[in-house]
Amino acid sequence: TNDLSVIVGLERGFNLDNGVDRPENNTSYIALQSQKYGTIFGGRINTPYYLLMLNLDPFQSGTAGEYNNIKRDIAAAVGLMLGDENTAWQVDAMSDPISINNAISYVSPSWSGFSFNATFSNNALFDDSAINNAENTTFYSVGALLERQNYLLGINYYRMAIGSQLRSFKIDKIDNILLGGKYTFEDFHNLKLSAFINYNKIKFTTENLLVSKNTISQTNYLLGAELPLGKHVIKASFNYSHNDKNQFGKAFQLAAGYEYYLSKRSNLFAAYSYIKNDKEKRNNDGSILRYGRFGYTNDASNLGLGYQQALQFGIRHSF
Repeated sequence: TNDLSVIVGLERGFNLDNGVDRPENNTSYIALQSQKYGTIFGGRINTPYYLLMLNLDPFQSGTAGEYNNIKRDIAAAVGLMLGDENTAWQVDAMSDPISINNAISYVSPSWSGFSFNATFSNNALFDDSAINNAENTTFYSVGALLERQNYLLGINYYRMAIGSQLRSFKIDKIDNILLGGKYTFEDFHNLKLSAFINYNKIKFTTENLLVSKNTISQTNYLLGAELPLGKHVIKASFNYSHNDKNQFGKAFQLAAGYEYYLSKRSNLFAAYSYIKNDKEKRNNDGSILRYGRFGYTNDASNLGLGYQQALQFGIRHSF
């Protein structure tokens, strides 16, 4: 019918430093869209969790000020705790999932600004098995969005259930709840203020001796601001993160940014971030009483190298 349309998406990324392909966060999907009934996506897609984060983070997960600098350090902490770098990579992909494989997702139409979504995948990570589905990592997600002219409210829940093929990483599942909103002050230069709270819980298959329990939880908060002034945009954010009973300490990030639009799709940008971590605390005999934090500045091409401050300049074009 005239109400139906087909959408096809195919992305490919590479590292400008060395030309190596970077397929891990790219998408490739086909979708069937109906204004009356909604849209169904199939393939490798961005998670609803990540898409909501893009609406709430002033730096939109693209520069040194992005939200997940002090969120993803739980991956490094767990990886060190279990003595396995592969574990750190897997926890990173689970606790802050940008894209997932073999997914089917439904996004409802908008009813006076309200919409909901649901997503499922039986091969969320790179662990697809042609023999036994139980080996695959399963992803479930539900969310809702209320978007009006000058405000946005969103909530998302997802569960990442780890397949048996990855159980060697001693992780059973990850549950995540994200709640946030953004308000635009139309009478004051369209100033945008945003905030979110994000709760993340990692459950291990067995009790971990270092934390004396089988779960670790982390809560992250963000306050953000964007002030457009003609071709100029000024940005700032404050991020704070802590783990349950301070097992891995606390951390906060201050970020500031600036953009100058050369055209509708091209801009010059600058970003600065500063991160403060808790240090490790030790017992009298030198053993570790509490692990410190491992937060560091990060962006799409730089893994941070442990830096606690970063300053970036660049040019960006959106296709």
